[in-house]
Amino acid sequence: MHTLVTWEGTPSAGQSMVFTSLYYPHLPYRPDKVSNNPSQGQTAAAWKNQREATAHASGITVIEDDVDQTLLSLELEEGNQEWIWFNPAGQSIQLNGQIIQSPFGYQKAAKP
Repeated sequence: MHTLVTWEGTPSAGQSMVFTSLYYPHLPYRPDKVSNNPSQGQTAAAWKNQREATAHASGITVIEDDVDQTLLSLELEEGNQEWIWFNPAGQSIQLNGQIIQSPFGYQKAAKP
């Protein structure tokens, strides 16, 4: 597992910092071989889709992420839209025409 957290600035005494992480368990993926002929000099491999190539990170969109609230949009499977939020202060979050004030939650998009 690889975790990358970056921050720039000058810390001050008593300063609080929050880093949001999303862990998505998934099967390991291997790229499909382009060729089994090593004399062709082909080293490129092909993934089935962008999600596999990025271990599903390409399906995660950060809508809001600060100390007060985090709202993530997920499309980890084709056509399956989901949202998760962390809202410890219970502030109002607008999501799909609804006002949400729960401290954390999950919502799956309705299928048409």
